[in-house]
Amino acid sequence: MKAKEYYEKYKECLNSNDAKTAIKGLSCIMTDLEEEYKKIIILRGARTDGAKLSIIKELNQKWNAIIKLSTNKVISRMQNEFQRILEECSPVFKEAREFQEMIIRMHRGKKQ
Repeated sequence: MKAKEYYEKYKECLNSNDAKTAIKGLSCIMTDLEEEYKKIIILRGARTDGAKLSIIKELNQKWNAIIKLSTNKVISRMQNEFQRILEECSPVFKEAREFQEMIIRMHRGKKQ
């Protein structure tokens, strides 16, 4: 699903004046994005961690696009929080993030 489609699906929640309702909308989007992640891995045959990280980057861009569409101030603060939320909510994403950090550390070590 595209960012606009996610936004349309959850815009009542996302634009709610009630912070709990808005956060519930974000939670639903996170659940949907996690399911999308699993489907994309299968469709693309993504087996390497690098391929999985590319998918996470795509979903991060989608997340930011959804956030930009919302007029809610609470939601607007969630821009660029996708990876942090993933790490806290999903072991699949947490493992991918830890792998990414390991690669960055290795790459920095080669430059020195």
